[in-house]
Amino acid sequence: MEKNWKGWKTFARTACMVCVGLTVMASAALADEAEPAAVNTEEATFVDVVKNVSSTLDGIRTVVLGNEKKDIFQKNEEAKDLGSLITGLAENATAVTVKNAVSGAEEQAYESVRGARDFLSSNSDVNGAVKEAASGPRSAIDSVYDFAEEQVANSKSTVADTAGRDIQVYTSIGDSVQSGCGLEEYATYGQIVVANETIRGSAPVLVGRALGAEKVNQLHMPGARSTEIRYVLDDEYDGDWITDGQSYYLSDGVLGKEHLDSWKDEYQNAVRESDVVVLDFGFNDFWVPWYGAMYDVAADGRLPWDDMTPWERVDRMGSFGALADTLASVGRAYVFNPLNWWKYDLKFADSILKFVVDYPVNCFAITDSIYNLNPDATLLVCVGYNPMEDWDLVPAWDDNLVGDVLGVVFAMHDVAKIAAFLNYPGEAALVDMRHVDVITDNTMIFVFEKMTIDDTGFNPHPTVRGSEQVASQILKALGRGTPYATID
Repeated sequence: MEKNWKGWKTFARTACMVCVGLTVMASAALADEAEPAAVNTEEATFVDVVKNVSSTLDGIRTVVLGNEKKDIFQKNEEAKDLGSLITGLAENATAVTVKNAVSGAEEQAYESVRGARDFLSSNSDVNGAVKEAASGPRSAIDSVYDFAEEQVANSKSTVADTAGRDIQVYTSIGDSVQSGCGLEEYATYGQIVVANETIRGSAPVLVGRALGAEKVNQLHMPGARSTEIRYVLDDEYDGDWITDGQSYYLSDGVLGKEHLDSWKDEYQNAVRESDVVVLDFGFNDFWVPWYGAMYDVAADGRLPWDDMTPWERVDRMGSFGALADTLASVGRAYVFNPLNWWKYDLKFADSILKFVVDYPVNCFAITDSIYNLNPDATLLVCVGYNPMEDWDLVPAWDDNLVGDVLGVVFAMHDVAKIAAFLNYPGEAALVDMRHVDVITDNTMIFVFEKMTIDDTGFNPHPTVRGSEQVASQILKALGRGTPYATID
């Protein structure tokens, strides 16, 4: 009991300190916006604010987790051998039961949503209220980008002058956005996570062709966060508890630490030989930590015979059945393991801190690693897009409220990357990828279990035209013309 009380006290103190830290960051940012920094004298203020607050919060989190990090968060890998026959029968019985139950509930839920939408669509007062509410986050997004653009304008150019240079080796590093996910060749692999493959029609291939590059390194890991990208570029960095456990399970084994370790030389040598290095990541830092925490807690509440992977669970139970089963397992973990509540709560709290702390810290660390490996490389930092940009609360209203609210999150992601770009000591450029065409452009429930490699579920990746738009924005950032489609 005393141990639990101490854990809660530590967590409460941490929460208070995080709030104070965020307040300081917000105040500093507003102060900078009110009084623009002078060129070459105070232009580092923006970068310093992001660095200092991130470092402070990272220190707080380290104190909280301490040396117990591995014990608290590492997944228990004990074998579960109850007999293959019994296990198979139990899994199938559970899957069928859950799938049938969820199927009925899902249809009722959709019917309720349709009824609610019909009611709201006919109510002009509610319609107006929602559209007015949407103006708040939209204004916040504009303010964030205005502030960032002002900081950039006061320091360095956002375009690299490569018009007269021969670019022989072009390297693109990041998550799934430029991996080719959603394109025809990617689909031939038959799985969502296809890492480090050269995919026809993807942005890296298109850019390499336009530049006449002799070699294109397309090093993209779908599902990777800034943490995994930093891990393969920095031999001194050991990742986190998600890298140690749930990164493997959520990627169907592709992003396990064994694979990440085997890719380190490939990534680092690619940077060393490159004339241009492109960094494109960030979306997964928003949602993977939360899912990692949820699946880690759910592991303690799974039924004894349940050793399915997340993807097997989706195949057997359907997307919503798999989600319902996982949420039920989280509930069982809390019910049957009350002494572990503080660990579970700390995991969910840390998943939020990863978005606030780890992401900006990793942005700086990744750009530092690129420069240390190859100080002569031109670095391009991609300002990401909001894949839910046009999503509505009520589609009949075309209110864009969902997209605008989530847009605030992605705008803050971009600010961290822009700060890291400003801190890069070599030649660098920004790639504005906002507003590219994406496969899923309609409002839906965006959860891990709904991810698909086509347009039947949640697929937030660029379309064929969107990949051309990304390539065009990269070529523009390199000071080159483009033969491809551009953002409207």
